[in-house]
Amino acid sequence: MKDLREIDNLLGVIFDSSSLGTVAGIFVAVLLPTVILLLETVQSDSWDRAVLINKVINLRQVFISVCLMAVPTLLWSVPYLKLLLLICYLSGLGTMTRLLWISIRWLMDWTESSQNGIKYRLRRQMLTDNKTDSRERIRVWQRFLASMSLPADKQVKGFSDGALFYEVFLKNYFDMPSYREEILQITTRYLETVFCMPRSNEQEFVNFAFTEFFRCVDSESEAALYFYWMAILDSEFIHAQEDERRVSFLFHAIRKQTPRIIDSKSEFKLELLSSRLFNLLLKRNRGILDDHWLKKTPWKIDSRQVLEKNVAGRAQSHLLKQFWEYVTKIDESDSSGSELRNNGMRLDNLIEVIFRHANPIVIRQIYSLFRIPGLKSKCNT
Repeated sequence: MKDLREIDNLLGVIFDSSSLGTVAGIFVAVLLPTVILLLETVQSDSWDRAVLINKVINLRQVFISVCLMAVPTLLWSVPYLKLLLLICYLSGLGTMTRLLWISIRWLMDWTESSQNGIKYRLRRQMLTDNKTDSRERIRVWQRFLASMSLPADKQVKGFSDGALFYEVFLKNYFDMPSYREEILQITTRYLETVFCMPRSNEQEFVNFAFTEFFRCVDSESEAALYFYWMAILDSEFIHAQEDERRVSFLFHAIRKQTPRIIDSKSEFKLELLSSRLFNLLLKRNRGILDDHWLKKTPWKIDSRQVLEKNVAGRAQSHLLKQFWEYVTKIDESDSSGSELRNNGMRLDNLIEVIFRHANPIVIRQIYSLFRIPGLKSKCNT
């Protein structure tokens, strides 16, 4: 007790309430205008505003710091409390100093794009901060994507090469499962812009899209996600009709996904994939190029495998089914056969692509044989 009294008396001699109040007032007088200035500079930018409120001038920390500095000045004359009050005061002063220092560094960071700069680091943290409210993270995600579609001089500096897109997308997608539909809805608006950026990880995104699409097939509660992923993949298939780079992404994903689909024993999944693959090959009509991609997958039809129950056999049987259904549909819709003749060259190319060692003339003759009504009925019996 005697030691505490001596310490209390010593602190009373060194410090007084007026000097403590003066120092606190100076810090508050400097910090508050700085806070106002910072907020005014980012009024229309949801990303930087979120960074400032959460990372730079956290208003909760400002309030706590002011209280920690104000209370000791009011209670300084109370006996035996000076040591505790001084600890509280210095804690508030330290927090206030740190906030002021970060604020000044933010204002003085002119380069912005430097990965060592405070603006880049705090913006980067804000994209994946689990402590941030989910709605605010979604707004930041949208601002991040929207920045990529702006002219170069208006983009957020340091975030225009697409390198972070896939990483941040996955983090948000798994961190906020209840907001996945909204995340996908926002993301699909900017995908084409993002995929034009260097290092956008489009290959990885397409692989993930296939995985999620087929996962949602088995989940009735995620029907909305299923349709979002379907729209994204259908868009990829459409663009791949004219884009060799995107064709390579699709075939890489198809080669990777096919064994998983076969293992799931889902005919519906096989139907979904085989129909899209067949339509892609039909629309592209690029012979040698398509053959180059297809033969790297289990889908190229081989008479020695097509009846097997393994991965290649099941995949090929579904692609064969798509082919015959397409030919039969054309034939049955046009009794004169002119439509079939008009598609002859395209079908010849398609046959050479999807069949291994196939002769288009022989396949035509086989089809002509089995479409003879009398013989066809006998074969069916």
